[in-house]
Amino acid sequence: MADLDSVFIIGAGKVGAGLSRALRRAGVAVTLRPQRKGLPSKRIDAPFVILAVRDRDLQPLAERLRDARSLGHRDVVVVHCAGALGPEPLAPLRSARVAVAQMHPMISFASTD
Repeated sequence: MADLDSVFIIGAGKVGAGLSRALRRAGVAVTLRPQRKGLPSKRIDAPFVILAVRDRDLQPLAERLRDARSLGHRDVVVVHCAGALGPEPLAPLRSARVAVAQMHPMISFASTD
């Protein structure tokens, strides 16, 4: 797996935007894509992908990413930030080149600060 040189985040709400700001401050290149824009037309080339969407949207998003073949052309880790879910909603993405996990924050994202 490559160093964490870039991150792709789907979901530009409080969690996605907050993570994006923190990663950029740490010197990581971040692409933040609002879920409402849909999937990108090109494959996602970041080695680390964060799905920061509502719990109910997580598995359908994973299935759309799989069906569009947006991931898996390189080694990638895909995580979600859904506090009430385990890694199961990301199962459609799991493959030899795609690792999946959940990433629960230690504190809530109650504000955009």
